[in-house]
Amino acid sequence: MRHLTVFIVLFFVSTIAQPNQGLPSQLDKALRKAGIPQSAVSIYAFNLPKKKVALDFQSKKQLNPASVMKLVTTLAALEILGPDYRWVTDIYTDGKINDETLYGDLIFKGYGDPSLNLESFWMLLNKVRSRGIRHITGNILLDRSYFKVPFHDPAAFDGKPHRPYNLGPDALMVNFRSSQITFVPDKKARKIHAYVIPHLPQLQIINKLRLSNKTCWHWPDSPKVEGKKVTFLGSFSRRCGQRQRYYTFLSADEYFSSIFNKLWKDLGGTADGKVIPGLVKNSDQLLLRHSSASLANIIKSVNKFSSNPMARQVYLTLGSNNNKKNRDISPANAERELKLWLKTIGITGAELTIENGSGLSRNSRISAFNLAKILKHAWHSPLMPEFVSTLPILSVDGTLRKRLDHSPLSGKGHLKTGYVKGVRTIAGYLTNKRAQKILIVCLVNHPKAKKSWPIHDEVLRWAYFNT
Repeated sequence: MRHLTVFIVLFFVSTIAQPNQGLPSQLDKALRKAGIPQSAVSIYAFNLPKKKVALDFQSKKQLNPASVMKLVTTLAALEILGPDYRWVTDIYTDGKINDETLYGDLIFKGYGDPSLNLESFWMLLNKVRSRGIRHITGNILLDRSYFKVPFHDPAAFDGKPHRPYNLGPDALMVNFRSSQITFVPDKKARKIHAYVIPHLPQLQIINKLRLSNKTCWHWPDSPKVEGKKVTFLGSFSRRCGQRQRYYTFLSADEYFSSIFNKLWKDLGGTADGKVIPGLVKNSDQLLLRHSSASLANIIKSVNKFSSNPMARQVYLTLGSNNNKKNRDISPANAERELKLWLKTIGITGAELTIENGSGLSRNSRISAFNLAKILKHAWHSPLMPEFVSTLPILSVDGTLRKRLDHSPLSGKGHLKTGYVKGVRTIAGYLTNKRAQKILIVCLVNHPKAKKSWPIHDEVLRWAYFNT
């Protein structure tokens, strides 16, 4: 009987992967090929229906997760704020409306809507117009005071201040202050056309791009910006075809002014005053309240397309929980609410560093083990369907649209990727060949991390065929 007991114990132990077990040979080979040491990698894989660890390799190491940190932010938002949470933008007046004229100022008060794009802003102005206002005698005041945030330098992270992913949070952010520039190679004319949406009259776009036969890695990234003069230099490969890129060239108030003036004019409106910063006063009258789409819909853009500005807005909004007096929101408020939520999962505040909620950070840290713990919690949450549906589908959409396409894994994973210089990560859920859900986290922190995506692909293949 004693021998039988020993046999049963040994059999049970052998079926459970032990912490810091050796890497499967195919993963070790992929690491060596990329020139990345095992010490730079942390992997955790868990078979959800079997409740069994499939692989645990250095999972307790605190590493930079890059944009995979958005999984923490968005799941917390779903559970703290609720899937139907909606942001509002309030419109006030400080004068009387008579005969389609507002005799006074029009005031916009923002509360951090991450989705106030051109279409939504156009609809908001339509609502203003429908309230019987055609002409405004006063100024257009912009109240951004709801977010109490420190000064943000958009060049600090990577020296690219004109890329929208570097934007800081803004309680009244319109269209991410962005200009969409579409580059179209014209082979017959041997030139590159650059088309800009929306038209911003303050900007002077100068196109000096040359058509080339280089690989498509060579196309504009950082134009030369001198005041309101933007010059695109260098070459653009004919192999690229039509490409789009987004830039931010104007300040928040300048961008708002330009978009407001154009859309308001298109709606038949006129205004005598200027677009300037301001604050809502107690005596001002609420004209209307514009609501965003639901949080559940908004975080699809956050995760599928890894939007840093939207993630920052969502993260700060966590601070509105238990804020009954609707006071101004700060990063400290958001961090407090997030860590209280993490505590309910069994993760203490000391076990991670979440700087801004987006993962665009040199300081963010979390272990693969704790990230897996959060994903396990998500899987058993009543809001699991809403959360999982926000993740990119492998080889189908979002940031994973072209990954492992035409392979047995195509369409079999809901996973979030992350990348900053020296960091490449992936985490989420994969359906293996036995139709079982496998939770996977793989974090790589190394100077050669940029070239580590084949390692992630190999981890997914291994999990698909071997778990």
